[in-house]
Amino acid sequence: VLLALSLCGCGGTQESRLELFAMDTYMVITAEGGDTEEAVKSVSREISRLESVLSRTIDTSSVSRLNTEGSAVLDEDTSSLLAAALTYSADTNGAFDVTIAPLVELWGITSDDPRVPSQEEIDALLPLVGGGHIRLDGQNAALDEGCAVDLGGIAKGYASDRAAELLTNGGTERACANLGGNVYVYSQSGRDAWNVAIQDPKGKDGY
Repeated sequence: VLLALSLCGCGGTQESRLELFAMDTYMVITAEGGDTEEAVKSVSREISRLESVLSRTIDTSSVSRLNTEGSAVLDEDTSSLLAAALTYSADTNGAFDVTIAPLVELWGITSDDPRVPSQEEIDALLPLVGGGHIRLDGQNAALDEGCAVDLGGIAKGYASDRAAELLTNGGTERACANLGGNVYVYSQSGRDAWNVAIQDPKGKDGY
C-alpha cells in the first residue's frame, strides 16, 4: 500500500509525505523544500528494491536463495550488509547474530501465529546459530546445513542510511524518514529542529 501526498506548508514551502508498508513495518517519509515529491518517491523505490533482495520471506531474494540452497552469489548490497553483520557479531561476542533465523522461524515472529516455544525446542536449534556457520568470500556466500540468515536486525537501519543519502542528495531542505522505529531526521533550512517524541514505557499514551 502506497500513499503520496503533496501540499504547501507555511510560507509556501513544498512538503511531500509518503506512507508505505515494507520490511514488515509501517513507514513514513516526509520532506520539505526542493523537489520533495521526487525525493520521497526515490526513497520508496529504494526501500522496495532493498526489500526484494534482503527479505528472508521473499522467495526470489538473495537471502532467501542463500537459505534455501545453502549457497548463493549475492548482490552487492546483501554481501556488504552480511559482511558488516559478521563484523558486528564478532565485535559483540555473538550478541548480534544474523544466523538467528531458525529461532525466528520457531517463534513465528513475523507470522500470523507467533508463539513462545519450549526451552527444549530452543535448545535443539541453538547449535545452528553462530557466525561460524557462514562462509563469505566477496559476493559468494555459503551456510552450513540447516542454518539460515535473517537480516531483520540490520536491514531497516541500512535502508534508513540509504534514505538519508537520497533525501540529502535530492536537495530537500528538511526531511524525516521513519522506518518502523529506525528514524533519520535533518534540517538545512534554519527552521526549528525536529521534535522527536519517545513513548513513555510506563504509559502508552504519554511521551
